[in-house]
Amino acid sequence: MSKSIDEISDELLTLPVEARAQIAHKLILCLEGEDIAEIESSWIKEAKRRTQELKDGKVRGVLAKDAIRIARESQR
Repeated sequence: MSKSIDEISDELLTLPVEARAQIAHKLILCLEGEDIAEIESSWIKEAKRRTQELKDGKVRGVLAKDAIRIARESQR
């Protein structure tokens, strides 16, 4: 007998956060197809570029709490 969507989701919600994230990632990939993989690749490339800028001293990091405050203030 097959499980209902509610039964499956209830069972999945008992998994550790890392496992839920992996499942969510797989579901998104299967729904979006190759476009999402291309977008993910672009974000990885961008993250590496930004990391290198930090290492090279071209930019300075900002604490997350400060970044959130600045973002919120810009929305007012």
